[in-house]
Amino acid sequence: MIVETSTDLVTWRQLTTASVARLSHQNFHLDQNKIILPRINSRYLRLLWFNGQPLASIAKVRVLTQQSTLIERPAQQHLELPVVMVDETHYRVDLQGALPVSEVTIVLADKNTLAAMRLLSAMSDQGPMRERWRGLAYNLATNGSILTNPSFSVSSTRHRIWELILDESEVTLGKAPRLEFAWQPDRLVFLAQGEGPYYVAYGSSTVEPTNFHIDALLKLSAPALNKSLEPQLVQPGKVIVLGGKDAKSTQSSLPWKEYSLWGILLLGVLLIGGMSFSLYRKLQGLEPPE
Repeated sequence: MIVETSTDLVTWRQLTTASVARLSHQNFHLDQNKIILPRINSRYLRLLWFNGQPLASIAKVRVLTQQSTLIERPAQQHLELPVVMVDETHYRVDLQGALPVSEVTIVLADKNTLAAMRLLSAMSDQGPMRERWRGLAYNLATNGSILTNPSFSVSSTRHRIWELILDESEVTLGKAPRLEFAWQPDRLVFLAQGEGPYYVAYGSSTVEPTNFHIDALLKLSAPALNKSLEPQLVQPGKVIVLGGKDAKSTQSSLPWKEYSLWGILLLGVLLIGGMSFSLYRKLQGLEPPE
């Protein structure tokens, strides 16, 4: 399908092309009906079939728009990795880091292939594995176009180990698939007070993450300053090394407070036991002879 755009309904220019389809396979139904458009300022859109031949009727069209903000979010990052075959129905990939993955794409290398799959993930090799997605992956050639499964969203996680498992044991893949991971980089927001320059320390393993929303911070700070606050972009300056690599690793230290508490409790138990034993001996000495 061809998507064109215009501002006056007279002059049209091509915006993008895409494949749409509705297929059925056993108990699965494939609906590829989403076309992602680049940002435009035109008012009108027109949909055309390739070669002008209508292959199917369109019942309705729904358009989803995204409202722009003052500061755009950082560009989404992508990482494509080959998987390691554990066996004919089991594949694994190691991200080599705790990336906040929010979107995954399964890319089948073989043409005209369908496979029911499950995608699982875990923090480390020790697990436990958690199922993230279950569905049908495909790579089909139809009417001169290639139809592939779209990417799918997963709840944002920093799991490192990902596994792909074929649900149908009779299905085998000639070539190992690939996995494409996408994530939204984190944003750093701070409230500047006083004159600059400002310093931001990072990389310490002892600092716990916070869950404080920027909107709440602005609402709390604006009334005190008697003005509205609008976030602004800042440019980082020269990096100054403080703790170095040692600050990134967790230092193993003995929990002296916990040990002291247990020591006091044990000493109290021994003291009470000694007093009880002494009292018992005295009571035994007071018993009349038989």
